[in-house]
Amino acid sequence: MTSYTLRSASPAKTRADVVVVGVLTTDKGPEVAEGGADVAAAYGRKFRPLLAQLGFTGKAGESVKVPTAGTIASPLLVLVGLGEARKLTPVAVRRAAGVAARSVSNAATVALALPSDSAQLVRAVTEGYLLGGYTFTDYKQDTKDEKKALLDVMALEDSVKEETGPRGVLAAMKNGKVWYFTVIYFCLQIAVYGVTFYLPQQVAQLTGQKVGFAVGMMAAIPWFFGIFACYFIGKAANTVIRRRNWGTALFISTGLCIFGSAWAGANQLPVLGIIFITLAVCSFLSIGPIAWSFPTAFLTGTAAAAGIGLINSLGNLGGFVAPILRTSVNQMTASDTGTMGVYALGVLPFLAAAMMFATRRFKNKADELLEQEPSVQTGAPGSK
Repeated sequence: MTSYTLRSASPAKTRADVVVVGVLTTDKGPEVAEGGADVAAAYGRKFRPLLAQLGFTGKAGESVKVPTAGTIASPLLVLVGLGEARKLTPVAVRRAAGVAARSVSNAATVALALPSDSAQLVRAVTEGYLLGGYTFTDYKQDTKDEKKALLDVMALEDSVKEETGPRGVLAAMKNGKVWYFTVIYFCLQIAVYGVTFYLPQQVAQLTGQKVGFAVGMMAAIPWFFGIFACYFIGKAANTVIRRRNWGTALFISTGLCIFGSAWAGANQLPVLGIIFITLAVCSFLSIGPIAWSFPTAFLTGTAAAAGIGLINSLGNLGGFVAPILRTSVNQMTASDTGTMGVYALGVLPFLAAAMMFATRRFKNKADELLEQEPSVQTGAPGSK
């Protein structure tokens, strides 16, 4: 069982398997954070050239292993980035400790010389190292390198969200992107509830039967195929660009299929109507996971809780508006078959499609990480 001890000894003289030191990014270049001054002093004037040779800048998420060759008592020094000095927070310290834990998973003893001049920072270091070292691998088949790369990218992604996204509840409520995705989700819910709320009635109208067991079984067909659509489409939409393209295409498909189901109903084509309804259900069920991946790309912490809550709460009002919209349009157009009301519901998915496609103008640094090489470095001075 892992044990933790709080000590005031110099990290340069501590005989642990590994010593971990934090590095900050400043206007003058990388600087050793509080707690690691003795280690920097042991290297003397060689320390800054060492960082430059390794290409280590102190950015959040970076880490590098340095064999000490007797410069300090520990045989291995691990440097972890804490980000900008003026933005140093317990969150940044916690994440740096997590990165350190993943870098020294095989060490028996580790000395964490990270900022810890307050109870809050001590807790951040301990929590970060404890959480960073936890892995659940019973059902995973990735290689060790793949696991480490994934964990490092996830830690860096969280750090970037913290630095670039809205912070706090109020900031999330004011954020334009949050309201943008609220409108998209609102349009999605109008399509979802507009179709599902009246699905038995629409199937009964298409088949000329009363609502009962037979109609219920036929109404279950779209949901059966929707299960497979969610899996295969979700698997295909596994990158930022693919999610955007799939999301746009699925919103268009939803609108077209809702139009198609209304047209089939008006022309007494039950088989074609069921097909259109099935495709509409498969489309809007597959959109949900894709749409939710966008706000989570720039929201984290309390801002994520507030922003996602706002999107979900106001977006779900689409379920309240959809029946009213459908009924109102049918009354205004004197539509006996209800076709015009269905057409009205099919318009909003096209608006959502345009908005989804326009997200290409959004620049999320957390998304950009997926298109970059990992910033984690491992090696001795002079290694390439």
